[in-house]
Amino acid sequence: MSVEKMDYLAQNIIRQRKNKIYPEEYFELVKETKTAFKHLPGLIYPTYENFGKGFTVHISDKNTAELYDPYSGELKLNISFINMILGFDPTHEVPELNIFFEIGENHYLYVGDHVFEFKTKEPGIAFLTESGDEQIVFPSIITNNYVYVLTEGSKWEIPRKELDECFFASIGKTRPERELKSFDDVYDYYNLDEFVMDDDDSYPRTSFAPWHLLIDLQDNKDKPKHPFQHASCSSLLEKRQKLEYKKIF
Repeated sequence: MSVEKMDYLAQNIIRQRKNKIYPEEYFELVKETKTAFKHLPGLIYPTYENFGKGFTVHISDKNTAELYDPYSGELKLNISFINMILGFDPTHEVPELNIFFEIGENHYLYVGDHVFEFKTKEPGIAFLTESGDEQIVFPSIITNNYVYVLTEGSKWEIPRKELDECFFASIGKTRPERELKSFDDVYDYYNLDEFVMDDDDSYPRTSFAPWHLLIDLQDNKDKPKHPFQHASCSSLLEKRQKLEYKKIF
């Protein structure tokens, strides 16, 4: 494929930031997937989650994609999109291997080893796919006023101000007064450059991990002298709202 053709196909694909580290397994998966789907003209992107291959994404035009079963090679879904955003994993364990498609105004499709679509109240600023134990991925979207936690088992819309106040209070800091307008703003605000994946039984967590923050708060909120006893955390669980979504696969 010519450089001009690749540039044409990739013009609506967004890499939010290059990861500092790309594990060897990443390159092996990319090579294996491109070899398996070399009969398709266009760009090929693998996805990966929970120690297994997710759907393979084929970009056939600048606003058109298809999802394929990575094992059978069967075409599963056609997608028309505005932008394709490669999820950023601050742990660097599963970099750029989970994908968000912007398919309408505040309307997104997530692709990993499962696929679902949903709407947000305002445009996404940062699209994170934090990898935890056993490479389970915890997707989230940060907007100016909300955080959307998008795990397979539960999906929540959470007021960002309250979530931030709880997180920063839990680590002994005051929430910075700063408007977030871009991925770089989010990266600096939450200090993702120094992200550390804490052990499951360690709390409070030193790095911003929205799903783990909710779980820690749920499991430990009644323990005496727990950092989450801070006033800003007391009503956070009640303020979260279940996010409506449509499961595709």
